[in-house]
Amino acid sequence: MSSSSEATRVIARGLSLHAGDERAVLRASTRKLGWARGAALLALLTTLLPVLGCDAIVDTSKRAPCATHAECTQRFGEPSACIESSCVKLLSEECSEVLPAGVLEKDNVILFGFMGALKGDFASYGTPTKEGAQLAFEEVETSLNGIPGVGNQGQRHVGMLVCDHGADPKKVARHLTEDVKVPAIIGPSFSGVTLQVLDVTVPAQTLLISASATSPALTDVADDGLFWRTCPSDVVQAELLKSLLVNVGDSLHTSGVVPMNAEPRVALLYKDDSAGRGLQLAATTMQDAPGAAPAVVNAYQDKYPSSEPDTVDWTPHVNGVIDDQPNVILALGTSEFAQYLMPPIEAKWNGNSPPWYLLPEGDRVVELTKYVATMPGLNLPSRVIGTAPGARKSPLYTQFAGRFSGTFDHRQPGNLAEFAYDAAYLLLYATAISGQSSPTGPQLAEALKHVHCGTTTVDAGPSTDFNTLFGLAASTKCIDFEGASGPLDFNTDTGEAISDIAMWCLRAQGAGVTFDPPLDSYYSASEQRIVWKNDKPLDFTQPNWCNLEGK
Repeated sequence: MSSSSEATRVIARGLSLHAGDERAVLRASTRKLGWARGAALLALLTTLLPVLGCDAIVDTSKRAPCATHAECTQRFGEPSACIESSCVKLLSEECSEVLPAGVLEKDNVILFGFMGALKGDFASYGTPTKEGAQLAFEEVETSLNGIPGVGNQGQRHVGMLVCDHGADPKKVARHLTEDVKVPAIIGPSFSGVTLQVLDVTVPAQTLLISASATSPALTDVADDGLFWRTCPSDVVQAELLKSLLVNVGDSLHTSGVVPMNAEPRVALLYKDDSAGRGLQLAATTMQDAPGAAPAVVNAYQDKYPSSEPDTVDWTPHVNGVIDDQPNVILALGTSEFAQYLMPPIEAKWNGNSPPWYLLPEGDRVVELTKYVATMPGLNLPSRVIGTAPGARKSPLYTQFAGRFSGTFDHRQPGNLAEFAYDAAYLLLYATAISGQSSPTGPQLAEALKHVHCGTTTVDAGPSTDFNTLFGLAASTKCIDFEGASGPLDFNTDTGEAISDIAMWCLRAQGAGVTFDPPLDSYYSASEQRIVWKNDKPLDFTQPNWCNLEGK
């Protein structure tokens, strides 16, 4: 073998070892090559190493077999996991943290994924669900020290890798499913993103459980039984919106804003994404069910883009509404309506009676309350009424809200936070029912078919008898789960449950505005009608109707 070939081999070998092993390699090389050639090799390495930098020296200890996440985190000096006996770094541009803090320092950790809209214009929509799931896992870790093991296995611990959807949701999903190999992901925030992510999670056999993807299109999507959602389909929410449209229309007749022989003018604005189109279809379709509200007909309709809001020319959409002069605006989107549409509509309004706004849960965002608070002269609270999945009336929700406030700076739970909280606890009880130490996505999905059966009622939350209930779930393979969002009686064929729909309005809170608490009146999904407080419908002709409920 030539001396140059031998030198090349030695260099390659040197670069694959610890930085501290370089001298040993050189000593061995000089003995083999001779002192003259060894000196030349030393000179060559001395020249190359500063150019290549420290990254050229690979620490093979990080390639060594691992047994725990803690071992990998210590090796890399950042959150890392032991996946199939190899260390994998967890963090990326989109995946920013592992919660609860410090969970990777423990042994026997089951790591789940979370995907949500956590950055940019839609952060206010995705953050509440992240906080709901975070609260659940922190409760289990801090109050209960994890979940019981299987057989002789010790206590297990649970956490989640938190990821923003990012510009490429499929890339984020691949990191969670292929690199980290999580058995389940809570999320994503939006229905359109969910449809994209299912293209990754279903082939990877990863369970996806969403707390906020409400599009009716997701009911029949091909998912191999691996998509579940704790939030209800927008078909239910649309029924309340249509019913409220009738009530608001009656008040406009009574007050003389709309003549008795005329129909109120309705503008239906919807976002061009899966959720917006699903709500639009549900709102304009008469449901074949007793008590179904009439479809929204003869309405001015405008579909606006779902791309990055700050790149959209909103002027044509605003002018279309102004030209139509509607009495009611039914806005089916998310935070972009409060940011980019409502303010210019109000600023340009030139009619005698400004419009009412009927808003779904996607518009129940801080951008709305901030805008209303800065424009008190418009008296928007007198003409805004909204809807949202979950009536928030159960004792379990009250307990959840109290613990949430104590954890997150005395704030009330944001949009759909309770549905993500329930999703996290469902994953834990599904883990018990599966009987597996580290269940797979299909095993968790199969277990979710058994969370609405039997006589053992299990509440979401860190109850004093959590270990007992967890053990019963493991032994009986059948529980009746009660969530902070409601009973969650799942249809095991579709992986979804119906939910009562809350009604909310805008209330003064110091110098600001809040949409909490919701009204006591709500839409009963089982009865398919509005249940009014004291059986007395709201009188929308009163300027202070929001605070006069049931009087």
